[in-house]
Amino acid sequence: MQRKRSRSSRQPRSSRQPSSTEPATWVWGRSAAAMPHLHRFLGARQREYKQGDGEALLLALAVWLECCKGPPTWIADGFWAAWRKWDAYEVTTLDAAFDVQPRTEKQHKKLHEWNALRSRILAQIEQARRRGIPVDIRLFERIGADIGRSGAFVSRVYYDEASAPWRELLRRIRPARGIV
Repeated sequence: MQRKRSRSSRQPRSSRQPSSTEPATWVWGRSAAAMPHLHRFLGARQREYKQGDGEALLLALAVWLECCKGPPTWIADGFWAAWRKWDAYEVTTLDAAFDVQPRTEKQHKKLHEWNALRSRILAQIEQARRRGIPVDIRLFERIGADIGRSGAFVSRVYYDEASAPWRELLRRIRPARGIV
């Protein structure tokens, strides 16, 4: 008669049982063999996310970046490396994992306000530029009056480093006929 083997007292008890959607052996990487497992895994994380588990979304993104092509390799690899630091408890926060400096309440409020007004400011300036109106302090002051801010504020938002890609994008977009 075979004796039933018991768990060693040094082995930790698993707090989470594998779900039926997770195979006992995972195949990871950017290969066709990983795709069926990935789809099951992502389906389970999607259900968890819809039930209010925000961490499931981060986990789904991390695994997708590990297994799929999509963003450039530097983005996928950079995210994955930072995620693994957090997931392996090498750091205590996602800020630390991604080397993001925490913002003060004042900084957060300022950035929120700038981002809320950025698209409106940039679109109005681009429309004026296309009509041949010079991009100068007079234009900034006029737009500032429209949004209840100073011309200097409009200028700072317009020339902010974060506005550069949006300015370039707006210059490349061709409006529909009759819209300037």
